[in-house]
Amino acid sequence: MSAQFDPRQVEAAIVDAQTSTRRAIRTVLQKMGVSAIREYTDPSELIEQTDSTVNLLLVDIALHDGMGYELLSSIRSRAIGCDIPIIVVSGYADRADIVKSSSLGADEFVVKPFPAGAIQDKIEAVLNNYFEPSPLKLALREGDLALTHKEIESAKRCYHKALEIEPKSARIRYSLALADYRLGNHTQALSILEKNTRDNPAYVANYRLLADLHLQAGSKIKGAQYLKMELELNPKQAVRQTIMGELLSLEGRHEEAIQYYRNAYNDNPRKKQPIINLAKSYAELRRFDKCFLFLSRHRKTWPEDPEPLKVASMLNLSERDVHLKEQWLRDFVLRNPSDLQFQVYLAKFCLERGKVEEARKVCTKISLQKSNSLEELRVRALLASYFNNHEELVFLLKKLVEQDPVVEELNCLAESLFALEQVGQGIGFLERALRIDPTFELALFNLARGFFMSRQYVKALLVCSRCPNLSSEAKNLRAKCRDQLQKRRSS
Repeated sequence: MSAQFDPRQVEAAIVDAQTSTRRAIRTVLQKMGVSAIREYTDPSELIEQTDSTVNLLLVDIALHDGMGYELLSSIRSRAIGCDIPIIVVSGYADRADIVKSSSLGADEFVVKPFPAGAIQDKIEAVLNNYFEPSPLKLALREGDLALTHKEIESAKRCYHKALEIEPKSARIRYSLALADYRLGNHTQALSILEKNTRDNPAYVANYRLLADLHLQAGSKIKGAQYLKMELELNPKQAVRQTIMGELLSLEGRHEEAIQYYRNAYNDNPRKKQPIINLAKSYAELRRFDKCFLFLSRHRKTWPEDPEPLKVASMLNLSERDVHLKEQWLRDFVLRNPSDLQFQVYLAKFCLERGKVEEARKVCTKISLQKSNSLEELRVRALLASYFNNHEELVFLLKKLVEQDPVVEELNCLAESLFALEQVGQGIGFLERALRIDPTFELALFNLARGFFMSRQYVKALLVCSRCPNLSSEAKNLRAKCRDQLQKRRSS
C-alpha cells in the first residue's frame, strides 16, 4: 500500500516495555519518513495529557496491570484528539484481547513478533484514512491542533466553520466552550455548556468541563454535582473518582466517599491516592480494621512511601483501638521482616505505651540488621534513655549528630556526657548546638551548667545573661556562680 499522507505531519508515540519492540517500530516509521517519534515504557504520562499533538499511537496492551487498556480508553473518551489512529501491538493473539481492544477503539491489532512490511502496511492504512477526512472532520482537527498549540482564536474560527456544517454537534459546541474557557471567558463557556447539556444530556465531556469550571471558581457543591453526572456516564476514571471522593470527604460524607475511592481502586489498583484515602475515610468512621487493611496494602505496594506510618501516627484511638493498632503493627512486621521503618515504628509505639521490654526486643532485631538508619538510631537512643544507659546513649547520639546535627539531640548528648563527667566534650557539643540555634534556651542553660561544673564561673554568668526567660533553675545557678566568685575573691 502506498502512503497518501505527508509523513512530516505525523507525530507518533510508541508505548511498549520492550526496548527491542520500540526500536523495531521506530525503524519502520523512520523508513516511512516519520521523524517525530516519542517512546514510553509507562503509559501514565500519556494518560494524564489532555492536550497532545500525537496523531499516531502504537501501544502494547500488556502494560502495568492493564494500563495499556486504560490508555486506549482515556484517549477515546477525551474531547480533543479522540480520533487519532491507534494500533495495538501485543504478544498475545487471544481473541478476547482483540475484541476488547477493538471495543475500546483500537483501529488495528498486530501480534509480536511481526514482519516490518506487515506493520508498515497497517500504519499506512490507518494514516491514509486519518489524513483524508471529510470537511467537518478536517475543520475539527485543525481546531484541535490550534487549541493544543494555544492558538485559541484560530481554534475558535475552525470550530465556527465546523458548526456551519453541523450546527447541532455536541462535540463542536463543547470545543467552542473549551476555547472560551482557555481564554478566561468562563461566563461564555458556562453559557455554551449549559445549553449543550440541555440539548445533548449524554455528552459526557460537558459535565467534565462544567465540574472543572465550578471547582476552579470555588463552588465545590455545584462542581461535585457535575462531577457526579460525569462519572455516572463514564465511571472508568480513577483520578476523577478520587477527586469526587475527596470532595465528599471534605463535607464529612465518608461513607459516600469510600464508594468513589473503591471505584478508583478497582479501576486502577496501582494508584496510591485511592488506597490511602480509603484508609483515612475508614479511620474517620472509626473502622480501624479496614483502615489498617488499606494501610498495609499501600505499604506492601510502595514499601518506601512513609505515608501509611504518617496516617497511623495521627489516629485518635481508644484503648481498644490502640490494642488493634499494636496487633496490626506486629502482624505486619511478622509478615514483612525486611521493612525496617515499620519495626522502628513498632518499637516507638511500645515505648509510648510503657512496654519497655517489648521495645527492647524489637530494637534487638533492628540492631541485627545493622542498618544504622537515623530512625533506628533514634529509637535505640530513646530506649537507652529509658534505662539511663548514658554510655549507650552517647554512642548512639554521636552517630546521629554526625549524620544529622539536630539541636535537641546535641543538647541531649551533652547532658549524657555531663552525667559521665566528660564535661569538656559536653560543652563542645552545646556550643555546636548554639551555632545552629543561638536562642535554644535549654542548651544555653546546660552550657552555663557545664561552665559551672568546670569552675568557669564568669563564663557561666555571661551565658545566663543570654537567657531571656530565666527559669528557677537558671536563677539558682546564677546565684551559685556569684557565691563561688565571692568566695574566690575572699580567699
